[in-house]
Amino acid sequence: MSKTLHISPNKIAKMTIWDIGGQERFKFLRQSFYEGSHGALLVFDLTRTATFYEMKSWLVELQQSAGIETPFLLIGNKADLIEDIGECIDPNEAKMFAEHYNSIYIETSAKSGINVEDAFLQLAHLMINRKR
Repeated sequence: MSKTLHISPNKIAKMTIWDIGGQERFKFLRQSFYEGSHGALLVFDLTRTATFYEMKSWLVELQQSAGIETPFLLIGNKADLIEDIGECIDPNEAKMFAEHYNSIYIETSAKSGINVEDAFLQLAHLMINRKR
Protein backbone atom coordinates (compact mmCIF):
# COMPACT_ATOMS: atom_id res chain seq x y z
CA MET A 1 0.00 0.00 0.00
CA SER A 2 1.17 3.55 -0.60
CA LYS A 3 0.35 6.63 1.42
CA THR A 4 0.96 10.20 0.35
CA LEU A 5 1.35 12.76 3.11
CA HIS A 6 1.34 16.53 2.81
CA ILE A 7 4.07 17.51 5.25
CA SER A 8 3.90 21.22 4.45
CA PRO A 9 2.54 23.29 1.55
CA ASN A 10 5.55 22.44 -0.61
CA LYS A 11 6.62 19.09 0.89
CA ILE A 12 5.04 15.75 0.07
CA ALA A 13 6.15 12.39 1.38
CA LYS A 14 5.17 9.17 -0.34
CA MET A 15 5.44 6.10 1.86
CA THR A 16 5.29 2.50 0.80
CA ILE A 17 3.72 0.47 3.59
CA TRP A 18 4.20 -3.21 4.32
CA ASP A 19 2.03 -4.84 6.99
CA ILE A 20 4.21 -7.60 8.36
CA GLY A 21 2.80 -10.09 10.85
CA GLY A 22 4.43 -10.27 14.24
CA GLN A 23 3.95 -14.00 14.67
CA GLU A 24 7.06 -16.17 14.82
CA ARG A 25 6.18 -17.86 11.51
CA PHE A 26 6.67 -14.49 9.75
CA LYS A 27 10.15 -13.86 11.19
CA PHE A 28 11.91 -14.89 7.98
CA LEU A 29 9.71 -12.60 5.88
CA ARG A 30 10.15 -9.64 8.22
CA GLN A 31 13.92 -9.67 7.69
CA SER A 32 13.60 -9.16 3.94
CA PHE A 33 11.07 -6.33 4.32
CA TYR A 34 13.20 -4.50 6.89
CA GLU A 35 16.18 -4.26 4.53
CA GLY A 36 16.27 -0.85 2.90
CA SER A 37 13.56 0.56 5.15
CA HIS A 38 13.81 4.23 6.00
CA GLY A 39 11.43 4.00 8.95
CA ALA A 40 8.94 1.75 10.70
CA LEU A 41 5.74 1.74 12.69
CA LEU A 42 6.13 -0.83 15.46
CA VAL A 43 2.59 -1.70 16.49
CA PHE A 44 1.49 -3.68 19.51
CA ASP A 45 -1.98 -4.48 20.86
CA LEU A 46 -2.85 -2.43 23.95
CA THR A 47 -5.15 -5.22 25.13
CA ARG A 48 -2.53 -8.00 24.87
CA THR A 49 0.52 -7.50 27.07
CA ALA A 50 2.55 -10.17 25.27
CA THR A 51 2.58 -8.13 22.04
CA PHE A 52 4.38 -5.25 23.79
CA TYR A 53 7.19 -7.55 24.86
CA GLU A 54 7.31 -9.26 21.42
CA MET A 55 7.61 -5.83 19.82
CA LYS A 56 10.99 -5.38 21.52
CA SER A 57 12.39 -8.26 19.44
CA TRP A 58 10.93 -6.71 16.28
CA LEU A 59 12.92 -3.57 17.02
CA VAL A 60 16.10 -5.64 17.31
CA GLU A 61 15.29 -7.29 13.95
CA LEU A 62 14.61 -3.89 12.36
CA GLN A 63 17.87 -2.45 13.63
CA GLN A 64 19.88 -5.49 12.49
CA SER A 65 18.43 -5.36 8.97
CA ALA A 66 17.80 -1.66 8.32
CA GLY A 67 20.35 -0.10 10.66
CA ILE A 68 20.52 1.00 14.26
CA GLU A 69 19.55 4.59 13.38
CA THR A 70 16.36 3.65 11.49
CA PRO A 71 13.60 5.84 12.91
CA PHE A 72 10.49 4.17 14.23
CA LEU A 73 7.28 5.14 15.93
CA LEU A 74 5.96 2.95 18.74
CA ILE A 75 2.23 2.47 18.46
CA GLY A 76 -0.18 1.01 20.98
CA ASN A 77 -3.18 0.02 18.88
CA LYS A 78 -6.81 -0.71 19.83
CA ALA A 79 -7.17 2.41 21.98
CA ASP A 80 -10.90 2.14 21.33
CA LEU A 81 -11.04 -1.02 23.50
CA ILE A 82 -9.28 0.40 26.56
CA GLU A 83 -12.54 1.55 28.18
CA ASP A 84 -14.17 -1.88 27.70
CA ILE A 85 -11.26 -4.15 28.54
CA GLY A 86 -8.89 -1.92 30.46
CA GLU A 87 -5.36 -1.07 29.51
CA CYS A 88 -2.91 -3.95 29.86
CA ILE A 89 0.22 -1.92 29.16
CA ASP A 90 1.29 0.97 31.35
CA PRO A 91 1.43 3.92 28.93
CA ASN A 92 4.40 5.31 30.87
CA GLU A 93 6.37 2.11 30.23
CA ALA A 94 5.67 2.34 26.50
CA LYS A 95 6.54 6.04 26.46
CA MET A 96 9.81 5.46 28.34
CA PHE A 97 10.71 2.64 25.93
CA ALA A 98 10.16 4.90 22.92
CA GLU A 99 12.07 7.80 24.49
CA HIS A 100 15.00 5.50 25.29
CA TYR A 101 15.36 5.00 21.51
CA ASN A 102 14.74 8.67 20.67
CA SER A 103 11.32 7.86 19.35
CA ILE A 104 7.70 8.71 20.01
CA TYR A 105 4.87 6.68 21.52
CA ILE A 106 1.31 7.15 20.34
CA GLU A 107 -1.93 5.27 20.93
CA THR A 108 -4.16 4.62 17.94
CA SER A 109 -7.31 2.84 16.90
CA ALA A 110 -7.33 1.30 13.45
CA LYS A 111 -11.06 0.70 13.90
CA SER A 112 -12.05 4.31 14.64
CA GLY A 113 -9.07 5.98 12.96
CA ILE A 114 -7.97 7.80 16.12
CA ASN A 115 -4.40 9.11 15.68
CA VAL A 116 -3.71 6.94 12.62
CA GLU A 117 -2.97 9.86 10.29
CA ASP A 118 -0.95 11.51 13.05
CA ALA A 119 1.16 8.35 13.43
CA PHE A 120 2.14 8.46 9.75
CA LEU A 121 2.91 12.18 9.94
CA GLN A 122 5.03 11.72 13.06
CA LEU A 123 7.00 8.92 11.37
CA ALA A 124 7.51 11.03 8.25
CA HIS A 125 8.93 13.85 10.39
CA LEU A 126 11.29 11.42 12.18
CA MET A 127 12.47 10.12 8.80
CA ILE A 128 12.97 13.61 7.36
CA ASN A 129 14.86 14.78 10.44
CA ARG A 130 17.15 11.74 10.27
CA LYS A 131 18.05 12.52 6.66
CA ARG A 132 19.20 16.00 7.72
